Amino acid sequence: MTHRTDETLLILNKHRNGVGKTDFSDKLIKYYILEPEASLSLGENTILDTTTHPPTIKELDLIFEAWLGDDILEIFPCFFVTQKLKQLIELNNLKKVNFELVNPTKSDTFRELHPYQKLPTIYSLKVLGKPKCDDFGISKENLLIVSHSCLNVLSQANLNHCDIEEIMI
Repeated sequence: MTHRTDETLLILNKHRNGVGKTDFSDKLIKYYILEPEASLSLGENTILDTTTHPPTIKELDLIFEAWLGDDILEIFPCFFVTQKLKQLIELNNLKKVNFELVNPTKSDTFRELHPYQKLPTIYSLKVLGKPKCDDFGISKENLLIVSHSCLNVLSQANLNHCDIEEIMI
């Protein structure tokens, strides 16, 4: 079932009842595909259950190979956020997402290239919503789908290396 705002329903009802010819194309609900910075890898101590798709992580060994500073990151099949972005999400009461603290490590290359760079506090983004319905959702292709209002909140953080594609329903 498609989620519609009160404003969208009012416009649709006016149009159905013949009250004016309203152009409501700009009132369509917008969602976005996010493809975050992928500067992580799964370490050798990661345990995956590959009997499901996407695989389920039983034990996570997360390694930073690099980091360009974005507040949202990914490594298939997971998404991660910094503490800054987690707090923005919570402060703005975005729904259908939980968090789990992660203890990542730096790769040897990362330590060589950035010996003094501190890693941010990282949380696994546990998406519970339905794509194109809730604030957060995961598509069948394991793409992160967010609502327009969610993107407005996420945009307050650093998404400089996150590809964002608008989709409309």
